[in-house]
Parts: sequence; structure tokens; C-alpha cells
Amino acid sequence: MTIAEPDDEQKYRMLYKGGVIVIEIIWNCDFDFSDKCLPRFEFRRFDAKETKTATGFNFRFANRFRVNGAEYRTLYKAYGLRFIINVSGTAGKFNIVPLMMTIGAGLGLMSISVIVADCVMLHCTKNKTLYQKIKEGEVKKELIAGTTTASTLYNDG
Repeated sequence: MTIAEPDDEQKYRMLYKGGVIVIEIIWNCDFDFSDKCLPRFEFRRFDAKETKTATGFNFRFANRFRVNGAEYRTLYKAYGLRFIINVSGTAGKFNIVPLMMTIGAGLGLMSISVIVADCVMLHCTKNKTLYQKIKEGEVKKELIAGTTTASTLYNDG
């Protein structure tokens, strides 16, 4: 409690009027280098210290009872400490299987992109016959070497 509220007066008020304390447990572990993992704890006060409304943690409840046929009710206001516990963190260890699966999926996506590019070039461009001849290898060696222009292409037939 001293970690969450170091001021003694505020600590006494929190015990008397209630309060909300957040406990954070943070696990950050790398199991490649060590099998042991210890958490880091953080404590802080969550409720407002000074407000015009009710501070701390409190709630009301009623006790209803009958005496000689008449109904009575006693209203209680209870104060207390409320703890909110947050646990978070990361842990990891290298494994070759997920790495190989990721590389394989990347290669598969690259091959799909070639197919899509071919479809676009063969069906959606103005120079689709030129691209088709280049793709099928019906180009003179001079064009591949870069010494002539596309007009030197020949047709089969």
C-alpha cells in the first residue's frame, strides 16, 4: 500500500474512505536465452484523491425488515479497497517451423503476383501482341540484346 500511496495522510484517508489500487503484472520473457522469467510489478492509485464527489471506493446497500407489521429500511454506505489487477506481457522462443512456413507463404504470394501481372499484360494493354511474342520467345536476338527496336519482330506463319 505504501508503493501505491506514499503520502501517509492520503493512505489513512484511503483506508478510511476507500480507494482503488491498480496492480500491473508485466511479463516480458525471451526463452531463447533463459528458461526463467520473473514478472515486473507496478502499483498505482487509480481513484482521484480530491474531488467534490465521493472519493475512493464505496457503495450503498439497504437492509429491509419488519417490526410489528411496519416496514423499515436501514441504508448503509460501505467503504473499502478495490484492487484492479492487469496482467500483460510477451514471451517468445525461436522455432524453425513457423519461419519456414512464412518463407513458403511469401514465395507462394510472389508466384501469384507473376500470374496476375501476365494476365494484365496479355489482356489489358495496347501492346499485348508484343508482350505475348516476348513471353513466348518469338523475338529476334537483336531485340533481346537491345540493338534493335520492336519493329524487327517477326511473325510465325
